[in-house]
Amino acid sequence: MPVGDSLEGATFDDMDESTIKIIAGHLRKPEGEEGANVGELMNIGNRTINEDTMRLLHLRANDRVLEVGMGNGHFVERILGAADGVTYAGCDYSDVMVKEAEKRNKASINAGVASFHCGSAVDMPYRNTEFDLIFTVNTIYFWDEPEAVLREFKRVLKPNGRLMIAFRPENVMKLYPMTRYNFHFWDTDTVTELVQERGFKVTDAEHHIEPPSEDLEGNSIRAENIVLTAIRLPD
Repeated sequence: MPVGDSLEGATFDDMDESTIKIIAGHLRKPEGEEGANVGELMNIGNRTINEDTMRLLHLRANDRVLEVGMGNGHFVERILGAADGVTYAGCDYSDVMVKEAEKRNKASINAGVASFHCGSAVDMPYRNTEFDLIFTVNTIYFWDEPEAVLREFKRVLKPNGRLMIAFRPENVMKLYPMTRYNFHFWDTDTVTELVQERGFKVTDAEHHIEPPSEDLEGNSIRAENIVLTAIRLPD
């Protein structure tokens, strides 16, 4: 069953376990036409956590920004317009998402203020201390090597640069059937401990209750998210 068809008017009760597993795979790494469709659905499902993160970026003139796991690049123009001289780089594990982001942001690429790269967060093609800010939304569940990811973040982030990690906590993530497949669960304390053991100092962890929404079964749910901010300590 194509993913697009499985989500159109369906509930989780309508889906067999193999379909749920396929959707989980696309959430981790969107692939093919179905992956592109999932990318659009993620823009809808993740709207609030993205908005909460955008509000806390506090970009300054000439900031160099790296987003890890930018999906189809829905928010790039907003980031570039937040302050004068901001430049943006996006890195995503999915070649489909990179292609979609490039199509969506062609003018900014041509202007030399945005670029996109397909690759792993543990080995990114950026110079040491290149960025003022790194942020990532809803990707930490998929970090198989979190220590290596943070080591790479530290490498490409300037001393005293900011790292922002936005995620939904374990109590929320366990509500979704897709998270049975290769998702790692986190809460504020475990993320704080992880980050602070890898050369960062956590300065804030905002907890947000999201507006009520409906899951695929029509049940009302109230999701939560955490936007954690840390400073990269000097070596």
